Amino acid sequence: MENKYRLILENLMDGFAYCKMIIDNYGRPVDYVFLEVNQAFLELFNLRTKLVINQASEDVYVGLDSGTAGLLIFFSEAAKAGRSIKIEKYFKAIGKWLLITAFSIEEGCFVATYKDITYYKNSEEEHWKFFQLANDMFGILNLQGLFVELSPSWEKLLGYSRDEMLNKHFSEFLHPDDLDKTFKAFNAKVVGEPIADNFRNRYRARDGSYKWLSWNCYVIPEEGLIYATIRDITSIKFYEDRLIQSEERYRALVEASPFGIVVVEDYHIQFANEAALKLSEASSAVDMVNKSIFDFIPKDLHRLVKRRLKHILNKKDNTGLSGELSLITKVGLYSDFEVTCLRIPSEKNAIMIIIKDLSIRKHAEELRLYLEEKNKSLDKVMEYDRLKTDFFSNISHEFKTPLNVILGTLQLLNLYLQQDTIQVDLNLKKKFSMMRQNCYRLLRLVNNVIDITRIDSGYYEMQLANYDIVAIIKAISYSVKEYIEGKGIIFDFQTNASSRIIACDPDKVERIFLNLISNAIKFTRPGGKIEVAIVADNNKIKVSVKDTGIGIPKDKQDTIFNRFIQLDKSLTKSYEGSGIGLSLVESLVRMHNGKISVISQEGVGSEFIVELPYVTINEEIMSVGEAAAAFDCPVESINIEFSDIYIPSSR
Repeated sequence: MENKYRLILENLMDGFAYCKMIIDNYGRPVDYVFLEVNQAFLELFNLRTKLVINQASEDVYVGLDSGTAGLLIFFSEAAKAGRSIKIEKYFKAIGKWLLITAFSIEEGCFVATYKDITYYKNSEEEHWKFFQLANDMFGILNLQGLFVELSPSWEKLLGYSRDEMLNKHFSEFLHPDDLDKTFKAFNAKVVGEPIADNFRNRYRARDGSYKWLSWNCYVIPEEGLIYATIRDITSIKFYEDRLIQSEERYRALVEASPFGIVVVEDYHIQFANEAALKLSEASSAVDMVNKSIFDFIPKDLHRLVKRRLKHILNKKDNTGLSGELSLITKVGLYSDFEVTCLRIPSEKNAIMIIIKDLSIRKHAEELRLYLEEKNKSLDKVMEYDRLKTDFFSNISHEFKTPLNVILGTLQLLNLYLQQDTIQVDLNLKKKFSMMRQNCYRLLRLVNNVIDITRIDSGYYEMQLANYDIVAIIKAISYSVKEYIEGKGIIFDFQTNASSRIIACDPDKVERIFLNLISNAIKFTRPGGKIEVAIVADNNKIKVSVKDTGIGIPKDKQDTIFNRFIQLDKSLTKSYEGSGIGLSLVESLVRMHNGKISVISQEGVGSEFIVELPYVTINEEIMSVGEAAAAFDCPVESINIEFSDIYIPSSR
């Protein structure tokens, strides 16, 4: 960006100088030094660059005393005024009148422009010729803001003829966004208040486009006129905006970089981004900027680093050097970093250093190894879990075969008893019933274990068809009504819908609700109540199994559907179970795209709510007769699901 600004200044038609005041021990200005000048300045005074730069004015202006008198005071005022001031001076040695405009840009320094106004001073005729021929635009306005004279360059730039603009108010051509600030500046100029030179605004051209103009104005009150020099800065403004945007983007990019970025000039740090401050554990930029880079490098590496930096500066191309380097943090600790050094082309002795923290890479490698180890452990656990699942599945099948044999034998003995083929006493009949009940309990446990392992392994099959879910749940409820009431428990069934068709597996629905009703019976005392209620709305059907039993403690309700979770045995010591029934119920409900929840209060009762959506499959709806054939709630199923509480008769 500095090179571009330098190019702009070098092409200015006016002389330009950037100077620094020389102050004595008493704080008084004694001279000033030229830090930068453009070619126009050198040409004005017939000077050469090497005779000017870093030279005091008394050495530069040799032989120009008649014109330089009073300039020191003028420039010292400009250096502290905070605004631009002007002076006209005649330099006899060069035979020129110069309009010098000076203003301060930083403490103790000032910028001065030197405009040759010799023609204006010597001859109005010559001035008018210059006025007519100049590339820059000139204009004269009255104190009301009307144009009274314009140079031909206006027409070249804006496309309006001189006659089209004369006696028109300047505001007629202004960009709407510039009206307010331009009126304020114009009114201030009219009453003699100071305004900044090179005032900028936008003027509308004939083709509808807008041109950026830079104004310098001079008021002659006795004439009632304002003389203005105007320069087209549209292209300059474009590049200025581009430069500002580019600078902002690059600054944001540098500051946001996760890598430390440091700019070094003559082995001293000129810039450090936030990441660099963090890597060096510096609390602020003060801890790094203007410090020698060797303050951050171990002493035994100083010579090596200096040699490599010199090598980079002497290279003709912009390729850099990379390598690992130990750096010293602010707290004195050594850390390893990967460092890349690049020469900055626009700067003579500037190098950009990019710093990457190797600890991140090392940590990532450690994390990768850790994850690999964990994955191996996970694979072992999953393999163990698969073996465990296979074991449970196999052993469950092994249990089921002898159980079916024993249960079949008991059923045959029961048939003989009913036909009076054999004679046994009452005590033996009770023992047969007890044996059968425990066979049912074992068979229920085996079935649950097999189903859980199938669900876990993804091999559990659903036989979905479109059924009337209300009819199925009603049939299940009434199949156990007599047994519930035989326990001295009141039973009630309620529904607000006579029919609702959904895709379901009747056998799985049976297992869901027989399990819930079985639990309700187990934990409800005689005189209590069990209620099955169906509530159907437009989107789903809710089935509630509610009891007035012992309830579920609040701290157990969140885990009641977890596998192998049971209530405190002190509360349920009369009833034993495996702790997988409700887990299986929840899995079966989810396989119907539904959900199950519980509402319970200890000592008051529990309510399990199953919600099933209205989802059907592309099959015909089962008729009532077909549904009845497909779904038959046999006594055997009830005996198995109620085996924890049900003691069948000796028939």
